[in-house]
Amino acid sequence: MATEKIVKETPKSRAFYRIQATHKMMGAGDLTLKTEKAIRKKSQELINEMMPHKPKQVTVEFDPANYMCLENIGVIPIKVKCDRGSLEVPTKVTVHYKTYPDTAQEDDDFIPAEGVLVFKPNETEFDPANYMCLENIGVIPIKVKCDRGSLEVPTKVTVHYKTYPDTAQEDDDFIPAEGVLVFKPNETEKTIEIGIVDNDVYEDDEQFFVRLTDLKAVCYTNEEQTIKAVLGPADEATVLIIDDDHGGAFSFDTELYKVPENQGVFVLEVRRHRGARGKVRLPYKTVDGLAKNGEDYIGHDGELIFEDSQTL
Repeated sequence: MATEKIVKETPKSRAFYRIQATHKMMGAGDLTLKTEKAIRKKSQELINEMMPHKPKQVTVEFDPANYMCLENIGVIPIKVKCDRGSLEVPTKVTVHYKTYPDTAQEDDDFIPAEGVLVFKPNETEFDPANYMCLENIGVIPIKVKCDRGSLEVPTKVTVHYKTYPDTAQEDDDFIPAEGVLVFKPNETEKTIEIGIVDNDVYEDDEQFFVRLTDLKAVCYTNEEQTIKAVLGPADEATVLIIDDDHGGAFSFDTELYKVPENQGVFVLEVRRHRGARGKVRLPYKTVDGLAKNGEDYIGHDGELIFEDSQTL
């Protein structure tokens, strides 16, 4: 619109109007329209030069590539990202995945998994779909991802979200939330913030859900033009609230440690998890195995003190 206004309202000489009339009489077209098209083309070229270049290729990778979890987590979500670069063709991407043991062994430490992931164009979903937080977190951010695939049309995407209780109840355990997320062109991620209620009542771990519905996509410059959009497989997020109203559980990082004989002093860390309420005194004592007290190591016994909220 700005280009059109500039071309039409700019003062013009008599010579311009004479040439314009000659062009129209000869069927050569409107000079004003030609000038407008030339300016638009040049503007688009400048915009394209300023935009970061992305190769026309598909890249699939872990995001992030490193994860850490407690042994009692149950299930850990692993995120895989698909970047279609500047591909213009609507693209469906498939990739095979498989777990491999290292120091952690199959069945003893983790359940082996193998399968195929399918990335469809223009999917909107939670990313990740499973969350876990302590009761005293205050607010938990829930991420929603919008993938427009290889769409060239500037697209505005809207999706409705709402929380639903399960074992965790509204107001008692979390603050209910409902609303609409709006993804403008070039926006691919939004965050929903949900309040978690911290109380002094001992409870089991509880969960609630956040669901996406009523997905719509329209052309950003012409909202009467609708565009096909689908919710991804992760259209429901599960939030597990870990109760922190008790002293917690205590454990070592692993059951087995190896140290050289010339180590001198070995520091053994004890971790506190699944709660950190109050001051806790934890007695400890070394016990002989194949190694003997006085011959192979110096025995110890005593008491570890964890202050309120201390976890290590």
